[in-house]
Amino acid sequence: MHSTNTNPLAEVKSRGWVSLRDFCKIADITYPTALRWTKLEMIRFTQVGGIKRIYEEEIARFIKEGTLPPNPEKLRILNQKREEYRNNARNRA
Repeated sequence: MHSTNTNPLAEVKSRGWVSLRDFCKIADITYPTALRWTKLEMIRFTQVGGIKRIYEEEIARFIKEGTLPPNPEKLRILNQKREEYRNNARNRA
């Protein structure tokens, strides 16, 4: 459930966490970028049910330090999938 509160930083103070969508507002990034960062473990999150939560400590760390380095194995897999997609697209053309 998405909160009606328009200030995600206020939600952090009241709950101690925000949804991934609200994190996007704080970080000024798109949702697909945030999803990619979670897949590559570039931001720390906890998934509860289907909702990814970003906790206050991680938001503070992100604001101070930025993203973590991507997980090398997950980055390799992502790049491999992208290359396969490009090759498939070229073969169809």
